[in-house]
Amino acid sequence: MDDSKRYFLRSWRMLTCRRGWVKPILVLSVAWLVPIAGPLALLGYALEWARLSAWGVDSSPKQSKVQVGGCIVSGWRAFVVALCWSLVWGCLVGLLGSALMAGFGSDAAGILNAAVFVSSLFVGMIMEVAMVRAAVYQKCSAGLNPVRVWELVARDPKGLFKLIGIDLVCDCIVWALLAAGFFALVALREDQFTGLVQFAEIQASGLQMMGGIVPVGMSVQIVQVVIEILQVAIPLAVVFGFPISVVTVAALLLRANAVGLWMAKFNVPEWGGPSDPLPCAAQLPPDAGATR
Repeated sequence: MDDSKRYFLRSWRMLTCRRGWVKPILVLSVAWLVPIAGPLALLGYALEWARLSAWGVDSSPKQSKVQVGGCIVSGWRAFVVALCWSLVWGCLVGLLGSALMAGFGSDAAGILNAAVFVSSLFVGMIMEVAMVRAAVYQKCSAGLNPVRVWELVARDPKGLFKLIGIDLVCDCIVWALLAAGFFALVALREDQFTGLVQFAEIQASGLQMMGGIVPVGMSVQIVQVVIEILQVAIPLAVVFGFPISVVTVAALLLRANAVGLWMAKFNVPEWGGPSDPLPCAAQLPPDAGATR
């Protein structure tokens, strides 16, 4: 079976094997909206599950007695790792872009954008490995050692990069929901949108003649139109926004755990310290652990 399918199906089975598996996803979908603490807790929750999978533990995400503080700490650790990798990657892209623009001018912009987009997918997966490795050792330094992270990636790059498909599928679902919400809003309030645009075009010339001063009557009309649009937009944001949050949370859980399952191939219990190289015999046979 294809590695990506195997890891995804195993992650899905582990996620849904216990009764009430939907509850953590719904709770996390709401918690995700809490500034700072919510995303950190969600990221830490996902990585703690991935850490167990990397150690070879066949378990589903906790549904009770979740240590929120521990999840936030784990999420913060992963955030630091991701931030450092992102800064380095951003600097490299900036230097490369400057060099290309200096050598080829504006003609290099399209090539650079395409190269950055494709490369970012691979860099994103390497960052996932770095975050899970930091979770395994529970140290930021374990995810900030590029030599050891790359050594791990180099053992099975093909199997790892196939997991990009999980992100692409989930991104397509999210974009489809966003598009559905947008078109629903436009369909329900098309007359308001058209009227607002026409009203703005008509009044723009008038503002120029009056020195840019906005009359009180015009301001009231604009506020009334905006309020009418918001009366529809807010309920639609709830109707479509919450499913988007649910899909995003489920995707994060499945993706992180898939990386943990991939990492389990390298016999994590036999690893040394964060700076030690992988043991020569760390990699298991291709089908080892497939039935765990």
